[in-house]
Amino acid sequence: MVRGTAETVLWDPEKILGFNENEGAVIKEIGGTVADLLLGSDSNRQLQFQRLFSGQGLDTVFKSTLKAVTDNPYILKIGHQGFKKVFIEVADQVETVQAP
Repeated sequence: MVRGTAETVLWDPEKILGFNENEGAVIKEIGGTVADLLLGSDSNRQLQFQRLFSGQGLDTVFKSTLKAVTDNPYILKIGHQGFKKVFIEVADQVETVQAP
């Protein structure tokens, strides 16, 4: 049931949840990452909260969020363009850094 709901919402969040295209792209990116971690493989029917909330899982969600924001900067409702540019640059750099 969770898998079906996630797939339906992530398939078209703009239509189902009423978001615009940029917001929908962010929902797809982050939601897809969370769903992959939580649901795991098709053969496993149990929700995998431990995998989602592990250090590696949270790092994966964090990087997915940064990617979504850098790919869709219009989602940021920051009025100051200089701050917005710095935020996007930092987020882009953090996303590419690999943990030791």
